[in-house]
Order: sequence, then C-alpha cells, then structure tokens
Amino acid sequence: MNALPFPLRSNFENDLFATSDNATLYVKLKNIVVDTYKVSVRITFRTRQLQRVLSDRRKCRVKFGERIAHKVELRLDALVAAKSLADFFPPNARPERCHELKGTKLGVFSMDLAHPYRLLFVSSSDYMPSKDNVKLAWKSIRSIEIIAIEDTHG
Repeated sequence: MNALPFPLRSNFENDLFATSDNATLYVKLKNIVVDTYKVSVRITFRTRQLQRVLSDRRKCRVKFGERIAHKVELRLDALVAAKSLADFFPPNARPERCHELKGTKLGVFSMDLAHPYRLLFVSSSDYMPSKDNVKLAWKSIRSIEIIAIEDTHG
C-alpha cells in the first residue's frame, strides 16, 4: 500500500492541496494559509504502478485517454475532500455515482468515470457490509485502497 499526497486543482493563484499522510487540507492564497480543514479519507493504491499512472495526468492520459484521465482527477479530488465515504451515499452520489458492487465483488466500491469504465476501490479500514444501516457503515470508511480502473460490466 502506497500513500500519496494528491494535489487538488483550483482556480486560485497558488495551490489548493492535500496530504494524505497528515490528513490536513491547506488552502493557500497569495502564500498565506487562509484556513485549515480536517480531511479524513486517506487514499492508497494497490500497486506502485497504479499509483504512478493515476498520480501523473500525462501518464494517465497516455494509458486511458484524455476523458478518463480528467474524470480520474475529479474523482480523486472529491475523495480527498470528503470526510468519509458517506459523503457519496445515495442520493448524494451524483455525479460520481458511488456504489458497492454485488456478487463476487462484494466489498468493492465503484465510481463512474467515462462509460463503461469505473474507478474501483476497497475500504482499507475494517468495513463490514451491513444491511441494517448501510449509511452508517459507509460513514466508518475513512481510508480506501484504489485497486483498478476497469469495465465491471464486460
């Protein structure tokens, strides 16, 4: 599992960035830290190769194309900014449309990229699927491991 500080994009003069190691989001405007927010979702990657591809837009664009590379960047930014996976729980799931897969892939979560591709990840924390209170179970997920980008329908 490889942790990676993942930069967020912004329209500000300087950076809006997050570091997963200390789980703190800093907003910088003109080299002054304006405010600090707690960020709870920590992102790791199944393989170092996946980490290299998804953290470098150029490499991601070469492997998956411009449209998917852009969507990957948006999804990772949204995950870094979320307090827990419950922020994506239906009906708040749009446009990411985050959902748990069923059958043999139970425990794997999926986020839409460009049809038919999905960003697949699992909980790095102790997650037990619950039929009683699914939203509460999603709220407990504050650490994820990205496992793949693939077509789950084919």
